[in-house]
Amino acid sequence: MKRLQVGCLLMLGLLLASHIPAQQHAPGFPPQLIGITAKQQKALEAFFANAGQQRHEVGSRLRDLYRQLEAQYDSYDLDLQQLHNIQKQIAIQQERLLALHLDNEIKLRTLLNAEQFARLRAQMKSWRQRSPHHNHGQGPEGGDRPGRDDHAHEPKN
Repeated sequence: MKRLQVGCLLMLGLLLASHIPAQQHAPGFPPQLIGITAKQQKALEAFFANAGQQRHEVGSRLRDLYRQLEAQYDSYDLDLQQLHNIQKQIAIQQERLLALHLDNEIKLRTLLNAEQFARLRAQMKSWRQRSPHHNHGQGPEGGDRPGRDDHAHEPKN
């Protein structure tokens, strides 16, 4: 069971659901879960570390921008130029996040063959369906349609 949990943590890194702080998967991901070689395991670990760092950077920037936006909204007198600037910066960061997600999906397919990729996705879906925190509020049945559970756009209090 613990091996499955460690593997699932690693796979969660794929969900560029980007806004997870630079928390990385546990070392020693059991390669037998998806049938990868030791070389592939090392490549995946480096991939997930890099992807996590990039998501963390974008997520941090987005949180900062949303805090700035909220601070602007707290004032009765709106600085429209500043608000438009912040909104543009948010759009840039969200576009960057989408680009990171696509780049990571492409890279993943260079690291795994089709069978390994299918096993990885099946494992991820299975884990999401069993995890109330990661099934995007869809209840115990989970589902394939991602939702907004990252809250990177919301300011932290």
